[in-house]
Amino acid sequence: MHQPVSAASSATPAIVSDPQPIVANAPLLLTIPETTRLLSIGRTTLYKLIALRQIKLVKVAGASRVMRSSLDDYLREIAARAVAARARRGDGSIRYDRKAKAYVGRISLWVDGKRERPSVTGRTYTECRTALRKLQQSIESGDQPIRRNQECVASYLDDWLGISNFAPSTLIRYKSLSKKIASFSWFTKLNLHEITTAHMLRLYHEMAAETCSTRRKVHALLHTAFTDARHLRRIADNPCDLPKKQRPQYSRPDVRPFDEEQEAAFLKAIKGDKHEALYLLALDSGARQGELWALEWQDVDLEASVIRIRGTLKDGNDGIEVGPTKGKSERSMTVSRTTLTALRSLRRASHAAQLVFPNSEGGYMRRQNFNRRDWLSILEKAKLSGMGFTFHDLRHSCATMLLRNGESIPSVSKRLGHSKVSTTLDNYAHALPRDDARSADAFERRLAQYSARDNAIEKPASE
Repeated sequence: MHQPVSAASSATPAIVSDPQPIVANAPLLLTIPETTRLLSIGRTTLYKLIALRQIKLVKVAGASRVMRSSLDDYLREIAARAVAARARRGDGSIRYDRKAKAYVGRISLWVDGKRERPSVTGRTYTECRTALRKLQQSIESGDQPIRRNQECVASYLDDWLGISNFAPSTLIRYKSLSKKIASFSWFTKLNLHEITTAHMLRLYHEMAAETCSTRRKVHALLHTAFTDARHLRRIADNPCDLPKKQRPQYSRPDVRPFDEEQEAAFLKAIKGDKHEALYLLALDSGARQGELWALEWQDVDLEASVIRIRGTLKDGNDGIEVGPTKGKSERSMTVSRTTLTALRSLRRASHAAQLVFPNSEGGYMRRQNFNRRDWLSILEKAKLSGMGFTFHDLRHSCATMLLRNGESIPSVSKRLGHSKVSTTLDNYAHALPRDDARSADAFERRLAQYSARDNAIEKPASE
């Protein structure tokens, strides 16, 4: 009896370690059953191999026979493939990243006694394999992709903030957060390549005294910084890639709009004020403070009662600049007659000005100056000082008022310039009318209709 040879149950051959596993006394011509027993495969798989011309079939006296030499060639071929497959092991791995919509290739190497896994990406499998082979060649030539220097976290963050192209307001916020991180000297003194997820969890734990918002912003800063370090091949992996539940949790701040009495007091206080049109437009349009200060008269159509929001003023310690709106949400909106009257009066008083709401010198207003000189005084006049209201709360008051008056969420979201309707719903769900009682009444009416219909059917039957 011949010894069976292990083979795959599909057209793709399995890895066979012995290049000549067929015994010497096997017949030169084998029948189909003998071949399937010899290879331990089924007839379907054998016929697939024959169709692919990996095994040759001959006709002898009208009967189909398989040549032993053909089997020897086939088994030598798959043995060679096995050798090639073993040679490729350790050359890296490639997988498809659904989130990035790209192929990611990684290779393992040891640097300074530590295991590193640098990666490459490609839009196709072939492109990723080519990039991975180039990476392997650079490793073999001694040009290792991971730079092992003694750069500490503090030094890297300083360099990173100095060369990154951030918006002025973002740079100011990041520098402020980096000062908070610097207070944890044990963390900033660590070498960049030594940072692990355990260090990140310890840092967030020791920052428990900070607000949830601050911890989230620190996490966002470090994640961005370490992502850039990974792209620069200074680290192998991003230590901030934590499971969702282990990241600093975000607590959405409470929205504080005016109630009816507070809004009435505020409207009474702003009558005759030099910024009356600004306050009315903020309550009417829900525009952000920076969007209103960047508004120009060319964006105001007094005849059609329409304003167009095209940019926003970014005010930082290093200066001011006008840039795109948040989420690049340029939009137009119609304003009320009262707001339009105030804008017309303002236009007549400053007909030569380019900005709708300039400072005393015709330039852009500064946030700190406005808050100190104008906003706090108007709150005090309305007897609302000490309650923590900010100019941004006029935007909240606008959205809340519109929703309580029955405006749809999509229309309010468009007016506010939100990129997603879900943002409006998350922020202002409290302002939606409570319809629980009406829902219960609707169900009660349906029950009454069913009961009346059943009674109408039963009454003729009893008669």
